[in-house]
Amino acid sequence: MKLTSLSALALLSLSGCVNIGGKAVAPVALLTLTAEGGAGTDSARTAPTSETLGVALPLAPQALNVTRIPVYDGSAQITYIKGATWAEVPAALFKSLLIETLSAKTSRLVLDPRAAPLSGGILLSGRLVQFGVDAPTGRAVVIYDALLTRPGGKTVMAHRFQAFAPVGAIEGSTAGRALNQAANDVANQVSEWVRAN
Repeated sequence: MKLTSLSALALLSLSGCVNIGGKAVAPVALLTLTAEGGAGTDSARTAPTSETLGVALPLAPQALNVTRIPVYDGSAQITYIKGATWAEVPAALFKSLLIETLSAKTSRLVLDPRAAPLSGGILLSGRLVQFGVDAPTGRAVVIYDALLTRPGGKTVMAHRFQAFAPVGAIEGSTAGRALNQAANDVANQVSEWVRAN
């Protein structure tokens, strides 16, 4: 009896990977974002809590709360590129990219508030407005509305960052590369803004 229960559990755990009896096909490769310049091998840092920078998971519209690449056609309709799948939702990937870029390009100790709760540091939060392909222009578009909150919430600064990159053919690999380029552009803009403030 125990063996049957274990077999059923094993099949259930595999059901997320294999569509038994169906025609669904797993993606050949998952797309991700990679930072142009990482934190490097010697990235050990120490800082007082007032000098830390927390990076919160950006808010995102429902169209971006999936692991697919949206295509904006200029109307109210959004479609997705067939067969193109992110490793995580875009907001999570963009947050990791921001942490990596800010660690490499600012003097601050950059933290994920979920891993190291902040007390007294600066917090970068915001909203990922667009993260997809604009079909009429054939470009990848990344728009991020950032908020920089000083300790105690006494000062809040807001800024919109955006970047575009040519896609070419609207398909998974080309769109993924173009979005990586545009996302890195935005992350670099954010790091310059943080450094200046």
